[in-house]
Amino acid sequence: MTPLSLQGLPFRTYLLVPPYEVPAQIAPTKLAQRSSKPGSIVLLEPNEGPGLQHAMRQWVPVVRRSTPTAAVVLRLLGGAEPRDLRRAQVAGLLRVRAVLRDDEPMLPALRESLTRPADLPGDIAEYITLVRPRIDARLVAAIHGLIRWSQQSNRLESALRQVGEHDHTLRSWAKEARVPAPGAFLRFGRIMPLLLMVQQMPATSVAEALRTRAAIDPTAFGHQVHRLLGLWPKSITGTLGWEWIADRFLRRNAHTT
Repeated sequence: MTPLSLQGLPFRTYLLVPPYEVPAQIAPTKLAQRSSKPGSIVLLEPNEGPGLQHAMRQWVPVVRRSTPTAAVVLRLLGGAEPRDLRRAQVAGLLRVRAVLRDDEPMLPALRESLTRPADLPGDIAEYITLVRPRIDARLVAAIHGLIRWSQQSNRLESALRQVGEHDHTLRSWAKEARVPAPGAFLRFGRIMPLLLMVQQMPATSVAEALRTRAAIDPTAFGHQVHRLLGLWPKSITGTLGWEWIADRFLRRNAHTT
């Protein structure tokens, strides 16, 4: 998608970047260029009028494809009427990461929604179809299973038995789709909930944030994150959204074991 594909977008568009103090209104055609900073959030505010739910279904996927490293959120004016509840439901189906009301503090609401996704494995699997639209559905299903199983075991053999696929088959599919190999996805699935925990508590150190989870060695965790992402967990503190992390993972680990 090019920036020109966002011409005619029926939303007011804003960009938030760390430390998320004030959303900056931005022209839709500039979103793709300006939303690449780690932790960027694209905020859509709909123009009132008939057909809004249809417009959301039409345009939200376009915005997400145009800004793949940013979390896309929606702000509704008022947010308490039945029609706004229906819009929020539609937004959830479209993988909008948060639905905000204009009468609530923005940053606490963003932090709560973006660091506590209801279905992170499903969200990541869907995100991969967004950025790799030609990927085989069988590989997507396997990636979904690997990420979900990663919270139970770090053994690839066990995870492969759970998803019902062979390692060499998944490696072949992954190479064709230009995505990381099964073992990398298993490791990514293990670190992502912990990185979201770090984002939940920006005022604390990484080690203190990890103390809420038993048997986590902060040093070993830091090195694992660095191997997968090329950065240290401390650099994730103060950011929100996991899309930029997933994008970095996909780019850095394509075709690795």
